[in-house]
Amino acid sequence: MVRPNTVLLSIALLLAVSCKASFPASPSATTGIVAMQLMIRDTVDWPVSVNTRIRVEAVALDVHGEYRSVTYQANWTSSAPSIVQIGPVVPRNVEALRDGLAEITATYEGFRSSLVVPVSPPPRIPHLAIRSIPFSSVKFVGDTQTLQVEWRTSSSTREDVTAAAVLRSSDPRIATVDAARLTAREPGNVEITASYDGMAAAIRFSVFPPGCC
Repeated sequence: MVRPNTVLLSIALLLAVSCKASFPASPSATTGIVAMQLMIRDTVDWPVSVNTRIRVEAVALDVHGEYRSVTYQANWTSSAPSIVQIGPVVPRNVEALRDGLAEITATYEGFRSSLVVPVSPPPRIPHLAIRSIPFSSVKFVGDTQTLQVEWRTSSSTREDVTAAAVLRSSDPRIATVDAARLTAREPGNVEITASYDGMAAAIRFSVFPPGCC
C-alpha cells in the first residue's frame, strides 16, 4: 500500500531533523527514494570514547513507505579521518581514533545524510553511566527496555542510582523514558541523558523500522 504523500513527507522530515540530512525536492527517478538517514546499530556512550567502534547504516525510505539499507551503495566520507575512521565492512565500522569532532557523511542518488561524532578520552573514575536491561544493540519500533543509571567508583564497583537520577529523551517522538522505562516509538536517532548529584551521562542509539536492515 502506498502511503499518502503528506505522511511520507512528515516521516522524511522526522528523519532529516534527527540526523543532518538533505534530499532533492522529488524522489529519485531510478530508486523512488524520498529520504535517507544514517542510523547507529549500537547503543553507545555519547560522546564516543577513544578506541570505540560503532556500526552505522545508511537507511532509505521510498515512495511506498518501505525502508531499506543502501549502506553498500552509498559513498562514505569522514571530515577528519585522523579522529574518526570509516572501515570497509557493511554495516560501516566507524572507529574513534583520538579525541575531537568528525562528521561522517553518506551520499546516494542525490541524497546526503551525515552524523557528527564527538570523541573524548575514556571516562575517568568516578563517573556516571547508563545501561539498558536487557542489553540490546539494535532497537526497533515498539521495543521496550529498562534503563539503569550507575555511579561507578571503580572498574568493579557500581552503585545503582536510577531512583534518584533524572532521565530525559532528546526527542520523545522517537523514544520516550517513563520511570526508567524506555520505549522506541518512531524511526530515527535519539539521545538519552541522565543527571545525578551534579553529574551527567548520555547514550545515543537509533530506532529502526520493524524488519529493516
